[in-house]
Amino acid sequence: MSSWKLLFTIKVPAVLMAFVISIQLAIWLTKLRTTIIMAKFRLILFK
Repeated sequence: MSSWKLLFTIKVPAVLMAFVISIQLAIWLTKLRTTIIMAKFRLILFK
């Protein structure tokens, strides 16, 4: 039982961290994509 508890206390923060990192990565990628699209639009508009 103690080993299961230890595994649980290690696994839960690791899963939460991975979840937070994946969300931040998704937000960053979306911002990057938006920036690229905006830059392309600007290039088209100001040509």
